[in-house]
Amino acid sequence: MPKRNVLLIGGVNLSSAEEVFKTAAGVLGDTALRIPDGETGSARSYWIQCQTPFFIGNPQLEMVEPDPANPGSFRPARIPAAGLYSPTMAGAYRGQAKLRDGVSPADLRFDNFGYADWAIESYATFTKLKQVGEVPSGVRFQVCIPSTGVMLGARIYGPDIARIAPAYEAAIFREVERICAEVPHSELAVQWDCTEPVRYESAGAEERRSMIDRMVGLAAPVPGDVELGYHLCYGDWEHRHMVEPTDTGYLVEIANGISSGVTRPLAWIHLPVPAQPLGRRLLRASDKPRSASGNAARPRPRAFHRWSGGDKAAHERREQGRL
Repeated sequence: MPKRNVLLIGGVNLSSAEEVFKTAAGVLGDTALRIPDGETGSARSYWIQCQTPFFIGNPQLEMVEPDPANPGSFRPARIPAAGLYSPTMAGAYRGQAKLRDGVSPADLRFDNFGYADWAIESYATFTKLKQVGEVPSGVRFQVCIPSTGVMLGARIYGPDIARIAPAYEAAIFREVERICAEVPHSELAVQWDCTEPVRYESAGAEERRSMIDRMVGLAAPVPGDVELGYHLCYGDWEHRHMVEPTDTGYLVEIANGISSGVTRPLAWIHLPVPAQPLGRRLLRASDKPRSASGNAARPRPRAFHRWSGGDKAAHERREQGRL
């Protein structure tokens, strides 16, 4: 039976990047073509919540939250007694960033979001383990970063999203550019973590197109010789999907939109499935690569097709051998 490669999509519940690298390499060997640092630690383990201090600390912004005593209005955001980071919705920090009075969107700047610092630190550990043979020589260091659209929707005051987005996106792109300047391209893979499918299902056609365009644009700061992938996600808040997909229809639209729009090589697009173990029944890949440009020489992920249900047992029998 041919060897199947393993894709790790980000967070690992271990104590440190070193433990993640050693454990993943020890268990998976060279079947894992890339290993992330696991996003360990008390801040990064809460995914996008680790960006919150960079908003709070920006003097050009103020943090507000809905005022429960005055529906429709906002008050200065309060930090929960348990702190900024919470594993539950009930304990989550509610603050949203808005421009302070008198601050022009053109003057707004973010100096740091941590991702380059964390990646460079983890890569030093990754390199050390490679040198002593604890990580296979051909494995790449994988960096996972939330898509810009995710944070804009989660942490920005609605009326100010369009005003803050350019500065925020530029800052995240600078993080990627710095990572790519510090880590050898032959050693690096960048993955964008996209929970856009949660919103996509209920969005109208114009908003859906905008989401795909923004995800396509995330390829821009990643050099062509750095592996690039996308992880489509329905969230893992309290270890549950925020929306439970019934099939892969919407994911297929997004995946093919990204694949058609990105003009550089894509190494992978990861699609989730429902928490219930439907597995292979949900998704199959066609035998021919999809390319909007028709350029067969350009590496592309395979085209994805929606699983349409029906007789599940018969469907699975038909699909055996395809995946």
